[in-house]
Formats: sequence, structure tokens, C-alpha cells
Amino acid sequence: MRIIWPYTNGHTEESLASLEALAPDAELFFLGGDNDEAYGHLIEQLWADGETFLLWEHDIIGNAISLAEMYVCPEEWCSSGYTYFNQPVATSGGGLGFTKFDASLMARWPTMVKEAMELPYAGHQPWHWCGCDYRIYRQLLMGGLNAAEYPAKRHDTHTPVGHRPGKASHGCKEVL
Repeated sequence: MRIIWPYTNGHTEESLASLEALAPDAELFFLGGDNDEAYGHLIEQLWADGETFLLWEHDIIGNAISLAEMYVCPEEWCSSGYTYFNQPVATSGGGLGFTKFDASLMARWPTMVKEAMELPYAGHQPWHWCGCDYRIYRQLLMGGLNAAEYPAKRHDTHTPVGHRPGKASHGCKEVL
């Protein structure tokens, strides 16, 4: 399984330290600058590569238990919950912070990310990083025969991970 750490200048040292301790061979992708679409396009490229991968976002503090669970999880799409805006991200569709996508899902539905990133998301243009999680979730649920087998339970399957407190960096959600 590839471990992917997409990051910007807003990454946390705690996240990087947990990554280096638990997954020293992880692949780091700098998404900085003013390209709000870079995250979506990175996910699209990872999907096209077709290899099982774990997204470990740059403000997530991983732990050994959650990482081990990802390696053995039989689900095509699974993630660990975390707290954001002082609320749990523990329902389907919330956050990509620590999410695994399996190669079998990518092989069955190679165009999923492109289709998902074109879905509307209030206040954001297509491909904007802020809506990647919601768009992917919606597309996987709407996928019919292509849909993931367990989308409704994906956040109940793994040990939670840590997350830095605070607001969305671009200010789209002042209150949640």
C-alpha cells in the first residue's frame, strides 16, 4: 500500500513527526502555492496509477493502530475518524484525512475521480480541495454497480486519529 502525504505550508509538525515515525517510506507531495485544484488532481493521478493507497493529510496525527488496521482492512474504501471544528468526523462523507482506497475499486471504476470532481459543491469551483471529500463520497454512493461495497460504514471501522484544531484555512466555514 502506498502511503501518500499531500501537504502545503499549512502542515503541522505533529503530523509530519507521526508520519516519519510510522511510515518513513511515505511519498510526500507538496501542493502549495495558489493551486486550489492540486489536491483533486493528485487524487486523480493516484487513482489512475491503480495501486492501493492511503491518504494521510498534512494535519492528521497518525497512530500505529490505525495504520496497521489500514493494511489488513478488506474494505475497498475505509478511513479513520477524527475531530474537526471540535466535532467528530465520524459519518460517511466527512473528511479524507486518513483514508484508504483499494486497487480493486480503482480498476472497476477508473473514471470515478474525474466524475466526482465535476459534481457541484456550494461556494467552490470544480476540483477545489475543500470539496474533494464530499464529491468522492457522493460519487461512490451514486455509483450503482461501481459503488464501494461498504460506504455507509467507512468511518466506523478504524481507530480514530488526531487532528489539529482550527478553522478551514480559506475561511469557507467559520462555524460548523
